Parts: sequence; structure tokens; C-alpha cells
Amino acid sequence: MTELAMLAGLCAVVFYWYSGLKARDCAMNAARQSCKHAGVQLLDQTVQKSRQHFARSTRGQLVLARQYSFEYCTDGEARFAGSVEIISERAGAVWLQNCDDISDSPKTPRRPESPTDAQIIEFKPRKQDPSNHA
Repeated sequence: MTELAMLAGLCAVVFYWYSGLKARDCAMNAARQSCKHAGVQLLDQTVQKSRQHFARSTRGQLVLARQYSFEYCTDGEARFAGSVEIISERAGAVWLQNCDDISDSPKTPRRPESPTDAQIIEFKPRKQDPSNHA
């Protein structure tokens, strides 16, 4: 019985590790895409997990949500923060920090007037494949 419990625990750890790798890859792709869209440079070509919690998916299921942070620059000198929310291995929203030294170029982020005006890029959910109904 002890061996069965240890095997179940090992499987849970491996599943958590593997889902974390997939979520990190999704966050990296979303950060790259949002930086390219905003006309800024993603620094260090990496993201790091900054928060993890349970949330509800669009279907109402309880899933693990992770938030990854990254840094970007507009001029090669100043660093700004950004974050990506991953809900069950899918990108939810991307946030780019406000900054004062940004030019008026339409490709660069603007400084929001209030915290509710923060630049968030919503990602559309994937279309479901009709052959994969469960």
C-alpha cells in the first residue's frame, strides 16, 4: 500500500512539473508576441513565475493559474516590467508596465491615465476541434 501511495505522489509531482513546463512555454510565446506587437524588445528572452493560484476556467472548472513576469525595453537602456497570466496552459492576459520615457510612436506602449487603463492584451481562446469532443 505504501508503494502505491509513493507511486501516486511521484506521478503527481511529474504531472505538476510537466504542466509547469508547458505553461512557461505558453507564457514565453505570449510575452514574445505582445512585445513584438507593442514594438518593444523582450529582455533576456525569458519569463519567471511570480504567482500561482487556483482560478475558474471559462468552462467553470477549477484550474491552476500561473502568472509569469518578464522585462522589456523601448530604447535599449531603461527596463520595464510586464506579466503574462496563464490559466490551465493557455494565455489569459498580458500586461506591460507604464513608463514615462516612451516616445509618442504608435508602436510603443503609452502611459495610462489610471490603473484601469493599463495596457492589457486579451488573447482569444482556441477554437475547439469538433473531432475532439469529450
